[in-house]
Amino acid sequence: MNVRRHALALLVAAALSGGASPAVADEAAALTGEIQTMDASATTKGSSVVTGKIAADFQSFAGSNSNSTALVTGLRSGSEITLTQPGEPSATFMPATKPMGYGNVSTSLALARYQLAQQGITNPTPTQLQTALNGGTIIANGTAVAYPGVLQMRADGMGWGQIAQQSGTKLGPLVSGIKTQNVHIATLPAGRPVVTTTTTTGVATANGIGSSGAGKGSTGSSNAKGIVTAGGATPTANGNSANGTSTAGGSTSAPRGQGIVTAAGNGASPGAQGVAGGRSTGAVTAAGAGASTAGGGAGNNGNGKALGHVK
Repeated sequence: MNVRRHALALLVAAALSGGASPAVADEAAALTGEIQTMDASATTKGSSVVTGKIAADFQSFAGSNSNSTALVTGLRSGSEITLTQPGEPSATFMPATKPMGYGNVSTSLALARYQLAQQGITNPTPTQLQTALNGGTIIANGTAVAYPGVLQMRADGMGWGQIAQQSGTKLGPLVSGIKTQNVHIATLPAGRPVVTTTTTTGVATANGIGSSGAGKGSTGSSNAKGIVTAGGATPTANGNSANGTSTAGGSTSAPRGQGIVTAAGNGASPGAQGVAGGRSTGAVTAAGAGASTAGGGAGNNGNGKALGHVK
């Protein structure tokens, strides 16, 4: 009889000390494997893909996609999290844990959801979410319920099996949940890098390229297709269209000048265009002199092409 009592006492002690049965050990190993798979997916598929999947799965629980994304990114980086909800006070807090891998992030959120569900809370407020994760007290159905906090328990060194037991669930549902996420992630295309564009002021027209200056358009009704100068000047003058490039000093090319302005900042010489309606398609000299037109005469329609070279 004493032997039996001693054996029973040992079994009880093992259970209380966290001893796990073979089935529980298998579930723990399975969860670890799925966590590692999700972490590896962040490398093969990209962090944005994994973040998006976890955030989408917990969007309803968190109240919005912005909240679920804030939770995933905050837990992943160990940075401050801010949760908002219309009609409820916002909550800003630091996770009790250090930066975690994506698999642990998903597991933490799943356990917080299970923990709150025990009190019938399926649409928690920002404050309730914070409490479920970091610990505190929640008034549920008129009763104050103390929450140790999923993240706080993890920070204290508890394993996921122990935390699951404290949260009112088992490892089995956790394994199934993260396994389903991994299967879906495996079907998604790899994420692409985000390209950030910068909008500048000083755009002359839709075809122009803005500079860092203050110029925001052409004077008159001209159509500028060139580049605005560093000083913000536009490449048109007196309402005539200019298709060339304005100088670094802010001078514009001559009316309808299609050549290259000089290093000195002078536009193509009117003489290089013929008279009135002439066009200059040649290059100007380094001194700023336009090349003479091949067919430009005294008439109004000199359209000859200059064949000169930059000197």
